Amino acid sequence: MITEKIKRLFFSIKTDVNDRMKKYGLTSAQTILLEFLNDNADKTIIQKELCDFLSLKHSTVISILKRLEMKGLITKHTNYRSEISITEEGRRLIESANIRKGFVEDRLLKGFTKDEIDDLSKYLDRLYSNINN
Repeated sequence: MITEKIKRLFFSIKTDVNDRMKKYGLTSAQTILLEFLNDNADKTIIQKELCDFLSLKHSTVISILKRLEMKGLITKHTNYRSEISITEEGRRLIESANIRKGFVEDRLLKGFTKDEIDDLSKYLDRLYSNINN
């Protein structure tokens, strides 16, 4: 029962983000990746970090990166570490699309108290840890 609820929630979030970002030609995974790169623009980001952050296979992340690079939204630096950075065009897109950290989260957590949000965060961390160990 819990697994079904988590699955329904995941697909609802993914659909919502995909619908909101369709006019910019971005998928939810591309949006999340761009937001991550923008938030960490002052750091050196490598492909492995993106795989870990998105919890996706290397081949899937490579595919997402290729599409973003073709759109001119990221730059892949060809060095032994496979560093990735967001371009100015990528930053402008994020600004014009009004992408901000937590834009879905605000709607999800409407009506929750701070204590409930803290508890939920702990439970989700525990679920994530359980499935990955």
